[in-house]
Amino acid sequence: MSKLFNTDLSVDSFLAEYWQQKPLLIRQAFPRLTPPLTADELAGLACETGSNARLVLEQCGGKNWCVEYGPFDEQRFAELPESGWSLLVSDVERVVPAALDIQQQFRFLPDWRHDDVMISYAPPGGSVGAHIDAYDVFLLQLDGVRRWQISEQFEHRVLDNTDLEILQQFEAQQEWLLEPRDMLYLPPGVAHLGVAVDACMTCSIGFRAPSTHDMAPSLLDALLEHHPEQRYRDPALKPQTHPAEITPQSLQQIRALLDDVLHYDDATLADWFGRYLSDAKSQFEQASDPLDDSVTLESLLQQHPDALASHNPECRFFFIRQDGLVKLFVDGEAFITGAAFAEALTAHPRQPLRALLEHCHSEQDRQCLLRCIHQQWLLLDT
Repeated sequence: MSKLFNTDLSVDSFLAEYWQQKPLLIRQAFPRLTPPLTADELAGLACETGSNARLVLEQCGGKNWCVEYGPFDEQRFAELPESGWSLLVSDVERVVPAALDIQQQFRFLPDWRHDDVMISYAPPGGSVGAHIDAYDVFLLQLDGVRRWQISEQFEHRVLDNTDLEILQQFEAQQEWLLEPRDMLYLPPGVAHLGVAVDACMTCSIGFRAPSTHDMAPSLLDALLEHHPEQRYRDPALKPQTHPAEITPQSLQQIRALLDDVLHYDDATLADWFGRYLSDAKSQFEQASDPLDDSVTLESLLQQHPDALASHNPECRFFFIRQDGLVKLFVDGEAFITGAAFAEALTAHPRQPLRALLEHCHSEQDRQCLLRCIHQQWLLLDT
């Protein structure tokens, strides 16, 4: 039975007793961890085009709790006060391999629940205010010391006229000082406040929690895409007592019309959900020298027998088993493949191309692997 990080607690026990139920403090969760980047490198990352970076300032021009969005100019950091601000950079695992290595340590949880790795820096006293999150998060201290306070009993009223949802009142029920390599797990809905004791960096490993408001429009779009447009018809219409009335008969016909569109079976749901989760929703930059369409797997291996295939950090890879079939999802597209190939492709973010080819037991597997390479969902290191 696998253990949870550097603890005597098993993964099974953590999932049964803590996951989405109560907080857990883990001292020295990663005893040999080296921060994936320095504070200066984090600031440099926040200045790069396409970076997902934010500056949170406790005060700005007479207003409290403001947010500025990157990319930033280097001069902006020179203008910041000694305290009262925090720099947060999301999606760090996409550009820093060591951050991806940290995220990989959490694969005892389903890949589709993984969101991103965010790394924050704060000078002494820096904070982003007392707030709650709607998702699970592991807060791993990388450098310096941060005081975490939490409360599970609070009034969910937030401050007015701020860029963030900061709680009006917060009284801590528990608090800890987290030193480098310590980690705090928080389930959704726990109010928390983290304040830097000294200059510190914290890594937040967050998990996706799709909401009905996010999913329903996407599912409806997918259903409409495969459903012919129909219009209301009433060939058996009869005269009404009052022309302004919407009759029960009309409502029943409208319900039948919409029920026909909204009806879906398990296969339709699975296909939509796999595409929904794997869709990067962004056009990642293609390599300057993409492979020619005539290139085959054999020719690639002949030229580069030791080539490594890595998941493009912009892409997500999932699969679903259903009705004796395996459907693989990559970047919003679906492929029918063999179980061995789907399992091998998704097992590790970086592995020999030759090993992947050995798990191709059908022409469908081979074509899927080749498309992943041509589309640069898989990046080859030759």
